[in-house]
Amino acid sequence: TYLGYTYHSDTINEELESNKDKVTFETVDDETVVDLLTEDNNVISVYGGGSESGRRALGNRSILADPRNADMKDIINEKVKHRQWFRPFAPSILREDVSDWFESDVSSPYMTTVIKFKEEVRDKVPAVVHFDGSARLQTVTENDNKWYYNFIKKFKEKTGVPIVLNTSFNDREPIVETPAHAIDCFLRTDIDYLYFFDYGILIIQRLILDWMALAYSVMTLDIRRFVAILFAQVWILFFTGKIIKLRKNNHVVQLDNIYGKSIAIDYFFKGKKYFFLELKNIYKKNKDY
Repeated sequence: TYLGYTYHSDTINEELESNKDKVTFETVDDETVVDLLTEDNNVISVYGGGSESGRRALGNRSILADPRNADMKDIINEKVKHRQWFRPFAPSILREDVSDWFESDVSSPYMTTVIKFKEEVRDKVPAVVHFDGSARLQTVTENDNKWYYNFIKKFKEKTGVPIVLNTSFNDREPIVETPAHAIDCFLRTDIDYLYFFDYGILIIQRLILDWMALAYSVMTLDIRRFVAILFAQVWILFFTGKIIKLRKNNHVVQLDNIYGKSIAIDYFFKGKKYFFLELKNIYKKNKDY
C-alpha cells in the first residue's frame, strides 16, 4: 500500500529553512496533535512514511479532522478542498471497532467499501455520515499502518470515538508526494497545522500584516474598522513579537463574524494559546465593519 519514497529529516529541514520566512515549527508528540485535532475546528495535514500507491490517502498523506463536528465538512471545503457540498468525507476507524459503529463487520483497508453506520451512532460523527447514513470507510489495523492506528487509538482514548475524518492531502491537484509539495499545499490553503509525524515536527504559518484590509478601511472611510484592525495588530505585536495577517476562517488567527458586529482574535503560536482578544460591538445595531 505505502510503496512511495520515505523522505529523510534532512530533506524536511532543508524545506523548512527555505521557507523560514513563511513558517515556524516545533517538536511535539502525537498526543499534542490529538489535542489540537479536538480544538477550535482545527484541520491538520499529516505527512510521513512512504506515500500511498493508489488514489486514496490512507494516513501517510492525509488531512485529518474531528468527525464529531457537524460543520467540519463545510470547514474543510472552505479551508482547503473546495469540493462540491454534497461530496462526503471518509471515516478512518480502528478495525476492532467496526462492528460497534457499522451495520456490517467488514475489513476495508483501502477505503473501497461503502456500508451504513448504525442508526444509533450516526449523530456522534456527523462529519463522515452521508445523507443516506452510509460511508466509504477505511479500517485501520496496527499491521496496516502502525503510526495511524496508534494515532486513532489516542484519539479514541481522548474522545471515546475510534474514528477520525480522513481526506487526501491536496487541493484540486494530485496528492502531495514530497515535503516540498506538502509545505506548498499547506501555505496555499488555510490548513491549520502540518505535522511531519516521523520526526514530530509541527508546522504553523507565519502571517504578515494585512495591509489590504487596512487600505480598504481607509478607502471606504471605515475608520472604526481601521482602528480596530490596527489596534489588534499592535496588541499582537506587543505580546508575541509577531506582525500577523488577519484573515477569515484561519484558526491560527481568526476574524470571527467578518460581516457581523465583533472581531474575535484567537492567536496561536507554536500550538500554544497566548491570548484571546475580543473587540465587541464595534458598531451599534447591525452596521457591518
